[in-house]
Amino acid sequence: MIHFNQKVRGGVGDLTKPDVNARPQDNLYLAVNSEWQKDAVIPADRTEIGVNTEIDMRIEKRMMTDLDKFISGKNKIPDIPNLKKAVELYKMAKDFAKRNSDGAKPIQKDLATLTNLKSFSDLQALSESEDGVVFEFPYNFYKGRRDTKCPDIAQV
Repeated sequence: MIHFNQKVRGGVGDLTKPDVNARPQDNLYLAVNSEWQKDAVIPADRTEIGVNTEIDMRIEKRMMTDLDKFISGKNKIPDIPNLKKAVELYKMAKDFAKRNSDGAKPIQKDLATLTNLKSFSDLQALSESEDGVVFEFPYNFYKGRRDTKCPDIAQV
């Protein structure tokens, strides 16, 4: 039997820990990203940070500044369809005193409707009802890994 003195190189390793000394041939991801990873700070109200998130944050800040100017009267609201509604919605969203005092009271009826569901048929009937219920999440179905006779239902 021939034994070779070889070491396994590569592998993903722990990508969450920057390694500024990583070599491209050992771990390309860490070699390229460690310097950025070491200094990057994820804002408290975000789950990620990167170029696209930073662009999103700049746009969000600009939109909020523009909406604040409309609310304060500093800028006149142009005659654009639904813009006045958007300004009113933003004004409601910024009213933290009312939001805090209301708590979850405004959604109690909807929560009761959802918690009273007993079966998938109930959910299906609700989604087909005239109440205008719209579910903003997809349904995914998959077979259970242990027992393929018993389907599991997953919400993603």
